[in-house]
Amino acid sequence: ASAAPQWADAGGGAWEKLGSGSATSGSTSVVTTNQLTSAHMFYKIVFRVRLNTQGEFGINLSTNSGTSYTTSGWRTTVSGREGGNWQISEACSFGALLAGNNKVYYAGEMKFNYPGGTTLRPNFFSDFAFSQGAGGNSGFYGCAVSTTSWDTVGAYNAIRLETNQTFVDLKWTLLGMSI
Repeated sequence: ASAAPQWADAGGGAWEKLGSGSATSGSTSVVTTNQLTSAHMFYKIVFRVRLNTQGEFGINLSTNSGTSYTTSGWRTTVSGREGGNWQISEACSFGALLAGNNKVYYAGEMKFNYPGGTTLRPNFFSDFAFSQGAGGNSGFYGCAVSTTSWDTVGAYNAIRLETNQTFVDLKWTLLGMSI
């Protein structure tokens, strides 16, 4: 009689929770200053946020472990639906998901990879839902896919979520995956 087969873990391929956080005030929430390493190739942030009033919401990055963050040089391209189809391409001061199209509620995922890369512009792909009003009784609910990128080629090592208004209720989780 032979022994039963033993299965070995193939490694990689599963999302690993790296951190989570929340905010009920302020306009920024640091996601990480030390977890963008070679241990993971792919990352995503799952988020839900309500702002105090209609505003921009998105991601920002740092090349110096969070000492300072970008203040310009971002471009956002969006395709979505909100009572009709639309497409947007705009410059912004941080990686705003909808650029100049302000909303109160956003929920979805931001995906990115290879933050240590030195030959690509940092870029973030997001799919998300949004609403003009907090209670859903003003304006339309909508959904969109968005790509936002920073104009400077190079690595980054810290990221934060950001708004041009004030967080009322922000929840996020950072996940990483190796290959």
